[in-house]
Amino acid sequence: MSILRLIHRWVGIFLGLQMILWMVSGFIMSYYDHDMVEGNHLRKAPIRSSLTLTPVNDLSQILASLPLGEQILNISAEYFRGQNIVKIRTDHATRMFDAKSGEYINIDADYAKTIARDDFTGEGDITTVSEIIAPTLETRESNGPGWRVDFNNAENSSLYLSAETGQIWERRHDQWRQFDFFWMLHIMDYQNRKSFNNWIVILASWISLWIALTGFIVLFESLSKGDFNFIAPLLARNKTTRFTVKSKDGHFNKSYSSKGHHTLFRVLAAENINLPTSCGGGGTCGLCRVQLKPAPKATPIDYRKLSKEEIREGYRLSCQHHQFDKSTISLPDSLFGKSKLSFKVD
Repeated sequence: MSILRLIHRWVGIFLGLQMILWMVSGFIMSYYDHDMVEGNHLRKAPIRSSLTLTPVNDLSQILASLPLGEQILNISAEYFRGQNIVKIRTDHATRMFDAKSGEYINIDADYAKTIARDDFTGEGDITTVSEIIAPTLETRESNGPGWRVDFNNAENSSLYLSAETGQIWERRHDQWRQFDFFWMLHIMDYQNRKSFNNWIVILASWISLWIALTGFIVLFESLSKGDFNFIAPLLARNKTTRFTVKSKDGHFNKSYSSKGHHTLFRVLAAENINLPTSCGGGGTCGLCRVQLKPAPKATPIDYRKLSKEEIREGYRLSCQHHQFDKSTISLPDSLFGKSKLSFKVD
């Protein structure tokens, strides 16, 4: 059991650290402005075009320019940067053509730079334009070839756009990167940063279940009977306790009964047998000692206030014991017939 407790403790520490990261990261993310994080403050308001769609002069010429073997999935007429275009999506790529001339619209590095400059409202100039072949952490929700355009402003802004359609994918900057770090900690996806359903979350869930089950085992193994004393008064409120009180010289011998889960100190006081005390039954003075046969198990307070010899002879502190059914309590003759005294000290 000690090995189980040791494993439970260290695994609990590991899981607890992750839970702290989860709570702290969630708390920090709540303070970020969502529009700022998304980079909307760097984006120009879209301009609604007044152009009308015009018929394509020769769609067959455009279709003939497509690579052989590609299957056409969709053809649409759209606007792109103030001109009518034909957008064709195949099972390999998406291409745009000028609706009038039928020419292919190639979004190269220079064109990507122009698109980014027109979309960007922040300060700073373009420093680099880099081609993107595969998704990165900053473009993990986008697919296909693209361009990264970096600006030399205070926020280290970067715009990502599609090399096929010219669409702006993402607007990234330092605040987004900070937010994304805490997002990684929060969802526990340390590799892709986009899925709650990752193996670390699944493992943490199983560990949490294991912690809960082993916690019950360790808990009940460490409990003692005394930990449930608070339940005893509820269970024994209608229970009748019978006991006998006698004097040391044998002149007094009387049987009593009491209902409820009260201490022997209180039960004797209710029968007008007032034991000496200076703490009122709190277990600090050690004056309310009585001799019981059979004697209940001594408590830690009994061991502190009574000698070992007294413990062996059956002496106990009456304020510390509730279990004395069928016991005989021996008391000095001087206690019988004494009334409880009340006085005031000025």
